[in-house]
Amino acid sequence: MMGWRSVIEKTVTPLHKKMVPLQDALGQIAAAPLYARLPSPAHAESLRDGYLCYQDELNQAMEVGLPIVFEAAAGTLDVPPLKRGTTQRIFTGALVRGEVDRLCVVLQESCRKEGDRVFLKESYPPKAPSFIAEAGSIFAAGVELAVVGTMLDGWKIARLAAGGIREVPVFSAPSVFFCSSGSELVAPDSGRDLLPGEKYSVNDLLVKDGIAPYGGCLHRFWIPDSHEELVDFFCNNSACCDLLITSGGMGPGKYDLVRSAFLAAGGKIELDSFAMLPGKGAMFGLLGKTPVLCLPGPPHAMAPLVYELIIPVVRLLRGEKQVWPETLAATLMEDGPDSASFLRIKPGMLLWRQQQWFVTTAGDGQSGNCHIFYPAGKKVCKGDLITVHRKGFSFI
Repeated sequence: MMGWRSVIEKTVTPLHKKMVPLQDALGQIAAAPLYARLPSPAHAESLRDGYLCYQDELNQAMEVGLPIVFEAAAGTLDVPPLKRGTTQRIFTGALVRGEVDRLCVVLQESCRKEGDRVFLKESYPPKAPSFIAEAGSIFAAGVELAVVGTMLDGWKIARLAAGGIREVPVFSAPSVFFCSSGSELVAPDSGRDLLPGEKYSVNDLLVKDGIAPYGGCLHRFWIPDSHEELVDFFCNNSACCDLLITSGGMGPGKYDLVRSAFLAAGGKIELDSFAMLPGKGAMFGLLGKTPVLCLPGPPHAMAPLVYELIIPVVRLLRGEKQVWPETLAATLMEDGPDSASFLRIKPGMLLWRQQQWFVTTAGDGQSGNCHIFYPAGKKVCKGDLITVHRKGFSFI
């Protein structure tokens, strides 16, 4: 059903790599495997607030207590090794020095303090955990912390920092040129009312909203229905961006201005159509090394293609591996439309009820949280399982 995906995957190559400081890598995509330079934790540390003791001296701590000889907080650098017959007041994250495998942290709620001595309560469980993280217990030096194509979120950045990584190679963020083709189009911020026959151009807003989570930088253009101006646009801009998208100008016969202008500019068509509605009249190709998506003009047709085509291409340019929408099987909550010769995509509302997914068509004015895929040549009814693509984004 989605054989065209493999064509796009083979055609779109990730952008060039660059080195950035770790603190600037948030939200970017790793362009090389990242390995820990240091173990984590780098040194043994306490996992709880309490008292550091030798495990074989817990009975002594219970009967006569142990003298408190030091207080170790997180960030205390001059922590001495624990001496036999003593204890240290210790806090979460503090260094543990000495014979770590013979030590344990007794939780503060299991102790009572009398003057400068601490006593272990009799209720202390004999097989309590040590509450000490030994050096390298989270990960060892040399461990792979991120594979190529990993989106570096806050948690991964924290792990890389713990592994002693100070800068990382990432793929550059894609520059996207978007052209709305149509003499009837007016920019929403033009400051004037529409004349008869004119329409506000909003597809660029749909694209900008869709690619925003992926760091794509959108540059917007408006071109009238002119073959010559479209040819000039393709020739003058294809080398200036990483992805070129057009909407409109894909009508039948003499109204197919974009396709003819694309070919006249030296473009190579890789996909002349997509086996779905919307998308049947869309086109994908290359102009030099720049991928080009030529899509229909009506906003209701553009909206699903933002998620099904544009966002995946942007994610491929970013170097991601898993780029396509998540596919689910959901139970249809009403009868579907009459069967048609083409696969049709409609916005839907996905619901989780009674441990299973249900889906209903989105109402007027709603964009929905998924796309329903009504199969070609088949009538689907209430209660049938149907394929849906969940909107939104996820990263490896």
